[in-house]
Amino acid sequence: QAFKSYVLANNERNQVEELPLIGGCTLALDAQDEVTLPKLEAAQEKGLLQLTPDGPRAMSISGAHQVQAASDVPQMEPLKDHNQLLGVETLHAQGHTGAGTCICILDTGIAPHPDLKDRIVAFKDFVNGAPLPYDDNGHGTHCAGIAAGDGRSSGGRYVGIAPEANIVGVKVLDRYNTGYDSNIIKGIQWAVDNKDRYGIDVLNLSLGHEIEESRFFDPLTRAVQKAVRKGLSVVVSAGNSGPAPGTVQSPGNAPKAITVAALNDNGTADRDDDFPASFSSCGPTKIDKLD
Repeated sequence: QAFKSYVLANNERNQVEELPLIGGCTLALDAQDEVTLPKLEAAQEKGLLQLTPDGPRAMSISGAHQVQAASDVPQMEPLKDHNQLLGVETLHAQGHTGAGTCICILDTGIAPHPDLKDRIVAFKDFVNGAPLPYDDNGHGTHCAGIAAGDGRSSGGRYVGIAPEANIVGVKVLDRYNTGYDSNIIKGIQWAVDNKDRYGIDVLNLSLGHEIEESRFFDPLTRAVQKAVRKGLSVVVSAGNSGPAPGTVQSPGNAPKAITVAALNDNGTADRDDDFPASFSSCGPTKIDKLD
């Protein structure tokens, strides 16, 4: 926490870009650079900056799994029965439908699906710079549908958790789930900067990668921490690297994030027979050993 700045280094992009949320920047850096690299490494040794690889890297994306305990366990009807499992239908009956709130999805983008398109109030693309909502992978749309699909394309049969919430899409991953940490940080920064403009309450990141450094030094984790301090509720997936202990991914190791594991519902809406899914990442966190 005593570091003065953060440098996320990569060797593919030439433009230096500021990352004010974490007090850092990105820098194109050649591993063979015999001038710049030694200077940066010397500054890091003195505690003047943190030097971290940026990417690109494959990100683990979460949320599309359901594991059955045995082959004869019946498959649950998607969304409808899961809403019953979570008590969502009771909340809807009480008038808690997400109206007046806004969820920002940082992911592969958001397609203008009929269940979402009328409530997509903003879209920002840090991958290709496209002005209009799209999703060339599908995962971001999948997450947005779970969070806020209104069910119109199924005649109300499949409804998301907050079907009247507004949606903001921020594309930070490409069609292959590959991305730069710096783009994710810029996406978080954008959400913070536009929180009041679009009424953003919740930031969802169903993505991550293996923890490589302490939460105090991890740029993604620090960005999430800052976003929470700025007034956003940040929900992060634990990851798909389980079930061994110590497999929670970054930025799910951010203490102020709501880190969500995956559930095996055992094919029923009864919560008494639920248990963690076999693929779900588990704590404590690597390096810091946080539960």
